[in-house]
Amino acid sequence: MYEQLSKSNMVSNSRIIALDLLPMDPIPGVEFIQGDFRDQDIIDKLEKTLSNQLVDIVISDMAPNLSGIREVDSVRICHVCELVLDFAVKHLKRSGVIIIKSFHGSGFSQIVYLYKKFFKRVLECKPKSSRYKSSETFLIARNLKLDLFLRFYELCLNYI
Repeated sequence: MYEQLSKSNMVSNSRIIALDLLPMDPIPGVEFIQGDFRDQDIIDKLEKTLSNQLVDIVISDMAPNLSGIREVDSVRICHVCELVLDFAVKHLKRSGVIIIKSFHGSGFSQIVYLYKKFFKRVLECKPKSSRYKSSETFLIARNLKLDLFLRFYELCLNYI
């Protein structure tokens, strides 16, 4: 769905790479990788497909399998948001944009804070199509704050 919408709104020489757990019907002009974004082999395949090119936009509607236990689900959701941020910081152009699905929960404010460390502007947006009682929300983050070297250095510090 996002791939189709994205392709219809892009200039003709744009490149879209879609990644999903499930098979996807071919869409003209969209490259597809089937796999789990949490799997390093799939990330390696995605990075190889990118060929060291920086991207303009990262769109993620990933969601972990939910258990129904709020505390457990919040940790899983935050982990997905962190994985997307890690990927974007390495591969997004400085003027790039992330659109990521998340859910309000115990770790949501920390995720927003984390995204604000890396991006000049971070907005929360609840789509009209989302059910009223749903905690689903999207974060839209744009314009990286740091150049590539400083971003890499800060990421390294987080893992030490």
